[in-house]
Amino acid sequence: MLLMTSNGLTSRRLRKAAKRALPAGVRRAALVTTASVGFKERDYHVPRLCSELERLGLAVDFFDFDHQPAGQLFAYQVVECIGGNPFYLVRRMREAHCELYLQELKSSGLFIGVSAGSLAMQESMELVDRFSPELRMQAGGEDSTGMGVTGVRYCHTITDICRGLNALRSVWRPMRKNLAAG
Repeated sequence: MLLMTSNGLTSRRLRKAAKRALPAGVRRAALVTTASVGFKERDYHVPRLCSELERLGLAVDFFDFDHQPAGQLFAYQVVECIGGNPFYLVRRMREAHCELYLQELKSSGLFIGVSAGSLAMQESMELVDRFSPELRMQAGGEDSTGMGVTGVRYCHTITDICRGLNALRSVWRPMRKNLAAG
C-alpha cells in the first residue's frame, strides 16, 4: 500500500489504514531521511514520525541513501520517507535502482510518504517545480520526473496556498470596505 501524506500518520483514519496494510509478522520499519538534506536524523519531524511507527508496533531503523547501500533498504517491508527535497530523493533513489522495489512495496508492503516522500512517488513533480524551482536546481538540475509509483498528482503545498489566500481575503475585505467608505 502507498500512503501519501503531507505530515505523516496524523489522523486516526491514516493510522488505521497503515495498521491494516502492515504485512503479517513485520516488526521493523525503515525511516528514510535522505530528502532532509542537512538535517537527516536530526530533522525536526523525526521524533514524531518514529513515535507514529512505534505506535503501530514497529521498531524504527534509520536509512539514508547517502550513507548506506540500497540493498539494506530492500530488506524492509515497511518504509517511510520523510520530507525535504523531493528532487534529491528521486535522484538518489534512481541511482540506487529502487524502481522495482518501490512497486513491490506498493503491492505487498507499506510505503508511507511524508511531504517530499509523497511528492517523489508521483510520475511528475512539475507542479512542485513551478512553486519551488530552486529545489530541482539544488538536487542537480535534472528533470521533474518522479519515481512513477503512482499516477496521483499530489501537492500538499496547494493546501498551504489556499490557507494563505483565505488569510489574505480576511485581511483584504475589511480594508476594501474601509477604502470604499473613506
